[in-house]
Amino acid sequence: MALNVESAIAEALFAHLSGMTDGWPVAWENSAFDPPEPQYYYRVQLIPGPTESAHTDATQYRWFGVFRVFVVVPQKTGSIGALDQAGRIVERFADLSEITSTVGFIQITRRPEVMGGLTDDQTYRVPVDIRYELFSN
Repeated sequence: MALNVESAIAEALFAHLSGMTDGWPVAWENSAFDPPEPQYYYRVQLIPGPTESAHTDATQYRWFGVFRVFVVVPQKTGSIGALDQAGRIVERFADLSEITSTVGFIQITRRPEVMGGLTDDQTYRVPVDIRYELFSN
């Protein structure tokens, strides 16, 4: 269970992604992960932004950042399948949706962005950037 705002944000976003019913495994940050064969999975990265005071009296704060989900597929299998999965993530984190956390509601501030694909020796990765914010005391 989350002990502070930062971990509550991560916990809620991770849980929302886990709620997808497509069966793809997820490589969570700083966790052991053995990629399946063939390599079809998600890799996540939480990129928090600076915390800001939401009011002049500093009683409420705004946390914001980017939750990045990489759709990972084997190299040389084309981009359409990866883009289709990226589209499913976009639908899951619909523009202006709210996700409940233990410290308040996380707002998805705009439609998630599907970025250009990246390659390495074995995989092709399509990043999906999901921008979020949360107001809390």
